[in-house]
Amino acid sequence: MHRSASQENLGTMTTTNSGSNSKNNNNANNSNDEGENLSSSSSMEMYEILWKEDGEMKRLAFEANAEGFIHVSKRVQKWSEEAKIAINAMPADTIPSSNDVVVVAAASSAVEKEEEGEKQTKRILEPMPKSQVSQQPELVGYAVKNAPIIDQMISSCLISALPSRFRRSAWTLKYSSKRDGISLHSLYRAVRHSPATVLAVRDTNGYCFGAFSTEVWSTQNANRYFGTGESFVFAIEKDGDDTVTCFSWSGKNDYFQIAKSESLGVGGGSNYALWIDEDFTRGISGSYCETYNSECLASGEDFDVLNVEIYGID
Repeated sequence: MHRSASQENLGTMTTTNSGSNSKNNNNANNSNDEGENLSSSSSMEMYEILWKEDGEMKRLAFEANAEGFIHVSKRVQKWSEEAKIAINAMPADTIPSSNDVVVVAAASSAVEKEEEGEKQTKRILEPMPKSQVSQQPELVGYAVKNAPIIDQMISSCLISALPSRFRRSAWTLKYSSKRDGISLHSLYRAVRHSPATVLAVRDTNGYCFGAFSTEVWSTQNANRYFGTGESFVFAIEKDGDDTVTCFSWSGKNDYFQIAKSESLGVGGGSNYALWIDEDFTRGISGSYCETYNSECLASGEDFDVLNVEIYGID
């Protein structure tokens, strides 16, 4: 979802899904008569206000429930309208360059779709700002010689989509099919103590993609879905810029994770967002998955697996 905003220039407001199972801020509810009338199932989510200032992307993150988001979004919309009026009133030679302006029309289109009930789940993830690189968690077990799917640049992009409580956590390579051999059961054993994980797959055509999940991958949950709305799927565009496209939870169903002895799956409905068999030879990524409103992540809806790895976010 996008909203337009302004500081010195126009900006956007985006949602960072923090899940459907987050707890309410009870202290805030107790101190606010209006808050006492909120449903106890109201969830907190992470949001970001983005804008450009002097050519540099600025970001302000905040956490809010549904009512808080509505309040802030109205303010953001007002800022955007004021900024647009101010820019239109500027002399032609003082109007900021196109690199410093986010077009309001694009944000308005997203708002209309949101109001129609279609949640916008797709977004491009950017690496951490250079000023914060020193704070990036270490990739434990990472080795360049193994040609890993997830490297420092990709993890830097994915961190921005993680729930805030995981953004400083270490990433430990729990399983790699190149390092540990091909076995779904070995993968399950490796992450049995890691509820939060990043699964990554590379197919034989070089496409890389995966999923962030928030519950332990275990066959004890066989034949039923589990997980939370904090999960998301992603695709890595190996075009020299390592562009990462993320699809967060759509809210249409709760088919987040499914773990069987013969396969592993993410997402559901008419198609899986990601599915691989126990031998890591064959995989599926549907053209559309309702859970995340995601597109096909792989080189094709049916693909051959080259290698698999999974990180524990501890």
